[in-house]
Amino acid sequence: MTELIDLFSEMKNIMTKNICNKNTGLLIMRFGLGTIFLVHGILKLQNMDGTIGFFSQIGLTPMLAWVVAIVEVLGGVLIILGLFTSIVGLLLALVMLVAFIKVKLPIGGMQAFLTGEIDLALFVLSLGLACT
Repeated sequence: MTELIDLFSEMKNIMTKNICNKNTGLLIMRFGLGTIFLVHGILKLQNMDGTIGFFSQIGLTPMLAWVVAIVEVLGGVLIILGLFTSIVGLLLALVMLVAFIKVKLPIGGMQAFLTGEIDLALFVLSLGLACT
């Protein structure tokens, strides 16, 4: 057991001295968040008829479908690159907040939270990056 504790202690020392720091953490978060938005935006753009149809079903205009798809693609790229993270983070947080309110919240009760937890996580991460 002592050997295992020593191993974990040594791993922690290596990571904290060489890899883990604020900048590395932000880079990992930016890469992950940016990739998620980039992929979702590309998927929307590849099927704009379906995207516009879905937006119409929840009471949003076709123009907003285009805006969201473009914001997700460009925002994803900019977040990955670490450019304009404050503005882009706020825009992406707004997209996720509206998604939660328009799509998940109407489900009601605990089910709204359970189906919307990814939307909320992306909202929080986007808002957090906006503050860096």
